[in-house]
Amino acid sequence: FPSHDRAILLVIGELETIGDICFHLSKSLERKNEQKIWFNQDQRDHLKELHLQVDKAFDIMIENLEATYDKAQIEHSLMLEANINSLHDKARDKNLKQIEKGKIKLNGALIFNDLVSGYEKIGNHVLRVSQAIVGVQAKRNLLGDF
Repeated sequence: FPSHDRAILLVIGELETIGDICFHLSKSLERKNEQKIWFNQDQRDHLKELHLQVDKAFDIMIENLEATYDKAQIEHSLMLEANINSLHDKARDKNLKQIEKGKIKLNGALIFNDLVSGYEKIGNHVLRVSQAIVGVQAKRNLLGDF
């Protein structure tokens, strides 16, 4: 279990990584706009649902960051991360099938895949923030206040 100081360093590293991923997402969206690529309704729906799930994961992460260590929760974070992973896998698989059938162009499919993968990575790092906080909670429960 991480110490309080180690947990803070872990949280900082994860938040920096989330920022880097968001920067890369913005670059993918710039490419999409520059190339005048439009996503079909199915792609937009997948991105919207992923966005909603990642947004919920951020809400839980923020609640955990604001909570005292004994109030931090991980169960909801784990559930949301599983949802995000499932949505990622479904979107990626459907994207590949649409490429194979010639229903979407490769450039758009690649950008879509970048966005979907970025959301999934953000979900992973958001979960790690909550895990670091809950890890301190578990250590405190085992060892008492340190």
